[in-house]
Amino acid sequence: MNVRSPEIIKEFGRVDENGIQTPGYVYNQKKERDYGFFESEKPFGFLSWMDMERKYFEWFGSRVCNLTGVSEPWAPGENPAGRGQGFSYMWLQVDHDHRGPRDLLSIRGWIAPEENKFMEQLEQREHMLKDEYRDYFENPPFQQFLRETDPEEYERRLRERND
Repeated sequence: MNVRSPEIIKEFGRVDENGIQTPGYVYNQKKERDYGFFESEKPFGFLSWMDMERKYFEWFGSRVCNLTGVSEPWAPGENPAGRGQGFSYMWLQVDHDHRGPRDLLSIRGWIAPEENKFMEQLEQREHMLKDEYRDYFENPPFQQFLRETDPEEYERRLRERND
């Protein structure tokens, strides 16, 4: 497991002046752990989860819900409710396919919290998909991004996943 993340530590530090882990460090470490992102492997050429996330939003065009186009109401780490750890560090949430392994190939995109709750339920009822969701499910934006970033690595990871 990737316990230390030099790129993330460089950006956020690991702990604050009170010895508490910084919210940016906690968020990015958790995502790397949850989705099997190991900085030492530099998946798809990304230095860290944070690097990948930034490049994805640049590719997508803005920091908006990938389903509805709604903009983030606050920047990562600036939750007006004052909570900065875990899920509340960033308004947009990672949406992933719940039916298989949790890895980079399971990520569909970043979506609004209420959409994320709905997606898991909708995923269990695929026969009820409406056109606006069908394209998102069948050709997720994050998977398009990974395929364009490094088609060879994408195909290799897909083969390994299906073996």
